[in-house]
Amino acid sequence: MTDYTSKLCTLPNDSPGYQPGDTLTLGDGTKWYYYEQVGWAPAAPPQNSPIFLNPITGLITDPAQRAAVAEAAGHTLSPNKRSVSRSLSGYMQPFAIGSYGGRTYRAAITVPANFVGARLVLRNPSTSDVNWTGPIYFAPSNQPTGNNPSGSWTQVTFNAGQTTGVIPAGKGDYSAGNCTPGVLVSDWIPVASVARADGSLNRVLYVSGYADPAMSSLPNMGNTSQPTTNWADKNDADVAGRTFECRSASGSLANSASFDSGGTGAGYGNPFVEVEFLLAEDCTTILGMGDSITNGDGPTMKMASPVHFAAVTLSNAGKLCVASNHGYSSQKTNTFSARLRSILVNQLCPDVVVYSAWSPNDFGQAQDKTFAAAQMRENVEVAARLCRQHGVSLVLSTGTPCNLGAEDSIRVAFNAWVVDFAAKNYVKVVDYSAVVSDPGDPTNLLASLRTDTIHPNLAGYKAMGAALVTVLNTLL
Repeated sequence: MTDYTSKLCTLPNDSPGYQPGDTLTLGDGTKWYYYEQVGWAPAAPPQNSPIFLNPITGLITDPAQRAAVAEAAGHTLSPNKRSVSRSLSGYMQPFAIGSYGGRTYRAAITVPANFVGARLVLRNPSTSDVNWTGPIYFAPSNQPTGNNPSGSWTQVTFNAGQTTGVIPAGKGDYSAGNCTPGVLVSDWIPVASVARADGSLNRVLYVSGYADPAMSSLPNMGNTSQPTTNWADKNDADVAGRTFECRSASGSLANSASFDSGGTGAGYGNPFVEVEFLLAEDCTTILGMGDSITNGDGPTMKMASPVHFAAVTLSNAGKLCVASNHGYSSQKTNTFSARLRSILVNQLCPDVVVYSAWSPNDFGQAQDKTFAAAQMRENVEVAARLCRQHGVSLVLSTGTPCNLGAEDSIRVAFNAWVVDFAAKNYVKVVDYSAVVSDPGDPTNLLASLRTDTIHPNLAGYKAMGAALVTVLNTLL
């Protein structure tokens, strides 16, 4: 391995003289690494996982590890197949363990392609580390509508074989909309998908884990009631079988067939909301970053977000896509760019980021709206720079009406800036504002497409998803 330096700020052409592991520091101070398959890339491969992945492409770069996982999973895994991230977002907060401990939490998650391995992502928005001590398991299933999977359980491990792990404390104040959660990523676990009993191509993985009462707190997605509904209710046309369902039951039942949520299991939320998959087929990850408007429609488990509708439409058209929803309710745009940085540096890079350039959450009670808009512009610039550095395509979304009244001109001017910025920086724009605004009164959402003066309804999110498909078709 050789360390190179250059006064220039552009990368040299690939040549036989460069070797995997070589580094290059450019004149602007950025450090690049040379990979055999992709050439120069701006991040070093993580060394804390049993499978070494190229963080730019999501490819397994260690041949021995790739062969070991493929053999254990009973599948041939091409080195040219991408990994994808599947995330359900919403409202994450830490709960005192109290009644939330001593329970088993279970989720059924689908991806639109066969998988041969997976790893779990645990998040922590609290200001203290959380030591996860209960057992967690993966299992494939031929259907997503029961309490228990059809396949066998495999235990999830951390840090090369440990059954417990520490989720680092988050940064900021989640209650004020300024939190970037700490992240703990498990080892890659060999687990192979099985054919669906109903013929659907969406493969199912169950995640099940016990929250030990000795834990300090439980980082949980949901406001204690929203995320848990009947398993079968959301396997419907709105999400085309893309189930992401969560349940819980009292007792230590992580790998037990006796798990029975006794109905909905409502009132407890779920800590298992993000899984990264190794796929045996090509698939594109579309990551949505933003607030509750990115997050989507509550009654459909946040499956009815624009990125989910777009992923379903594109997959049905033969372009396999998976949506990773990182819309956090009540969050401000400074956390959008901070959370995006954390994902791009610490996890698998998505193929496309759909970034919410605007958020009404940036307008505090005493916050000057013109100043807030300037902050949002700065965060857009940060997001664009991050995506460019990590080789990720960026789509910026315009700001939708949010009850600003006479001051809506600030939003209109901001949207014009977004379009101009995108044109100058070679990124795409999806004009959500044009889709959901009332033609008779553009300062408001169209009544038939909204739940309130800020949030679209199910029909609104479908319309936004259709607009996103048009833009994504120019990238994929």
